[in-house]
Amino acid sequence: MICKNLKELEKELYKRINTALDTEVADTVKNVMSDHIRDDVYNKHKPKYYSRRGSDGGLADPENLNATLGSDGELFVQNITLGSKTFYSKHAQGYVPSGNANEFITPIIESGVGYDAWDEAFPRPYVQNTHDDLEQNHYHTEAMKRSLKKQGLEVK
Repeated sequence: MICKNLKELEKELYKRINTALDTEVADTVKNVMSDHIRDDVYNKHKPKYYSRRGSDGGLADPENLNATLGSDGELFVQNITLGSKTFYSKHAQGYVPSGNANEFITPIIESGVGYDAWDEAFPRPYVQNTHDDLEQNHYHTEAMKRSLKKQGLEVK
């Protein structure tokens, strides 16, 4: 890589950083988030009155973990799972329409507020725990370094 000036160098570095963010860093963050979905959400509560969709359209579905690039050097990872259309109601003794249908369920799970199928809900902050885990263990930083090295840069 030969750059004629600092502006060209900056442009080339951001190109490589964005490539790293869009590949290895995004995959790493999604994997850490998946671990927290399993540990902090699914393992903390076993539903009695609704069926989880899990990896088939639910919170654990990899298709619902969305990574997008923002401005140069920014990566946004979010779970875009929407509420189920119906849930089993013990009162109705059958499936009823969900008030959470077509709304993002992450805020409900994170806060424990807003469930229509679970009266004793409690916060299960998997997004915050993902953030804290990354901040503490630097998995994303290591993924960035690996990717930049693969792209031919010397990184310490």
